[in-house]
Amino acid sequence: MKSLHLFFVLVLILSSCSRTIEQQVEELVEEEDYADREAQANELAASFNPRAVDLLGGIYSSNQNSAQGLKDMLLVYLKGEDAGPKSANDSTEILLRYMTGKNNGSSTLTDSAKVELIIFGLKNCADNGPSSKLLIESALSIKERAMVTIMDSCKTNLENKNLIRCLTAFGNTALFVLLDEVGRGKKAESLLGYFGDSAVQPLLRKMKSSNQDDRYAAADALVKISKTHPSAVQNLTDVFDNGSLKGIAKNYPFYIRLGASGTEKLLLKALKNNFSEEMLKDYLNCGNAVVEDGARAIASEKGYMVYQSIGSNSGPTWGSGN
Repeated sequence: MKSLHLFFVLVLILSSCSRTIEQQVEELVEEEDYADREAQANELAASFNPRAVDLLGGIYSSNQNSAQGLKDMLLVYLKGEDAGPKSANDSTEILLRYMTGKNNGSSTLTDSAKVELIIFGLKNCADNGPSSKLLIESALSIKERAMVTIMDSCKTNLENKNLIRCLTAFGNTALFVLLDEVGRGKKAESLLGYFGDSAVQPLLRKMKSSNQDDRYAAADALVKISKTHPSAVQNLTDVFDNGSLKGIAKNYPFYIRLGASGTEKLLLKALKNNFSEEMLKDYLNCGNAVVEDGARAIASEKGYMVYQSIGSNSGPTWGSGN
């Protein structure tokens, strides 16, 4: 009985080995059962044959099973790349670059298909591991086309560190696009928080914009930077220690959006010493009772009458940048 079982297994192995890559790919795209397709994709990945990638990305690219097959193969290579010593992973690295890279990559896979694989890979590989660094290199090789799609993915995956690292790797190219989106409701402020020093000066300039939405959105982005790269905005946060009232007045939207407890008295002193109607209006509607009451008293001292009315204010709400 045992010898019969061994013979049967041997026949299966020989049968698998005798199938061409073309036959295996055809079986995968025609297979209706997901588990079986996944097993076939794993088998194709184990062959380390780039021909499988070319077929799935080429003549079978319109088949819905093809894209998933490529992703299943990619998962095998990601695990292999992150698993052990570099010398043991040469084949997996070659195939990863072939599937996702612009240079020396598959000519049948479109840039869009490669970017889709890169994003899938970054979501599913080890955090900051060898495979994530390789995928970021691939994204950079595809340039702006990859950047735009990755940026969109980051906006719905703010917690994914690999995707964020990939976006910031594009440097000023990505930074300038995000700066243009500030105040447009596209989550640019949250992403700018990861750019640190390079984003601070452009955001400070934007916070002086005549457009109210731009000013307060820039303040939000600076608050995000204070959480991710505190040293980058140290000049802004140091004013609480050195008591620079002019510095507070100059950048007051940031301090209201920051909403740091215990800073209310300094903000009110800054208003009193550097008074403007716009600054007063924002203080009166910031949502912090201490600041609002103090601003009302300062307004009275300056000869202004303050009235309450039904409506909304689009100014900087206390602590809303956090």
